[in-house]
Amino acid sequence: MVCDRLSCGYYRVSLHGEDLGEWSELGVLSVLSGLQHEFYRPRLAPSLAAVATPQVAEVAHKLVTQPESSTLITRLGKLEGEELAQIQDWCKSVKSKMFPSVSQYADSRMELHLRRFVSLAGAKSEKKTVVKTVDSSMYPGAEMIETWGEKLLPDFHQALVLFYPAGTQIKVHRDSPAYASGAAQINIMGRARFSISGCQDTRRMEFYWLEEGDCISFDNKQPHGIERVVSDRFCVCFFRLKAECLEGAKVEQLSLV
Repeated sequence: MVCDRLSCGYYRVSLHGEDLGEWSELGVLSVLSGLQHEFYRPRLAPSLAAVATPQVAEVAHKLVTQPESSTLITRLGKLEGEELAQIQDWCKSVKSKMFPSVSQYADSRMELHLRRFVSLAGAKSEKKTVVKTVDSSMYPGAEMIETWGEKLLPDFHQALVLFYPAGTQIKVHRDSPAYASGAAQINIMGRARFSISGCQDTRRMEFYWLEEGDCISFDNKQPHGIERVVSDRFCVCFFRLKAECLEGAKVEQLSLV
């Protein structure tokens, strides 16, 4: 029995060359564990009985203990110690300058924009995306955020500083057409459960715990979201914009205070 992991998290299963279709991890493990039962083993053909050997059970155990696919997110390191504490303090200091999220998928979330403000327009919307430059010097210490943004997503165009009050979520969504593919994120304060699909199917989501200081990159054109957080959470997301949006950007400085 051969189980090949697909990018969406399911498994392509075959037995002696016969394609048995795509199975969930739970389905694979259910079959493997069931074949171990003493009732079935004497009744199996020798070739199928071999599938239920302890070695295969060991492989099944490895499937359970491998919680995430390296193809859906990339872990870029971790902020720790004094460096993390400084960014946490900075986020708290600008909390009073944040405003309600412009995203229709985020309830109660607050945000602050660095480098550029982007008015979000969905793919089906008749509205045009408006991009305006933001004077980051309005927020002393913002260069610390921008420095990290350049490390995680070089030449990024926008940083979103986000505050999730306890109980807040962002529903599963794909980012605005104004954004280029690829984004990075720092989970600054609070724990979060991040979900993302690898095949544009919201029924096939993988889940990743983000701890304080975790830095990741991911495909923002795939469905993704954050489950309701248990405690207050700060994070920063970094994006690049498509060339046509940059060309049409208004050059006047935008004050969001």
